[in-house]
Amino acid sequence: MKFLLDANIPPSLAEEFSEFEVHLSSSLPKGNASKDSEIITYAFENELILITKDIDFFYSFIQSRKPQKVILVKLGNMKSSMMRTSITGMIIRNARFHLPAGRRVWP
Repeated sequence: MKFLLDANIPPSLAEEFSEFEVHLSSSLPKGNASKDSEIITYAFENELILITKDIDFFYSFIQSRKPQKVILVKLGNMKSSMMRTSITGMIIRNARFHLPAGRRVWP
């Protein structure tokens, strides 16, 4: 799996995913000043799963299916370490259900 961490996700989360390819929105040409449309395009073109707390990306996904996959984090304000633990646990538990685009896993 390949991920793109949005600016509102702690960059230290990348350390938890050493077995995956992780990109940071801060590494884009405009860094964290990148427009949402630029982040969406980058994620889409590179087939990245976008991890974000920004609901605008969810609406973009619903409307245009871009980027291909979005993980919307709705944990509220918390310490970065707690967010890392929560997100890491969720990703690791669900990694076994990762299928090619267009395939779904139903519980």
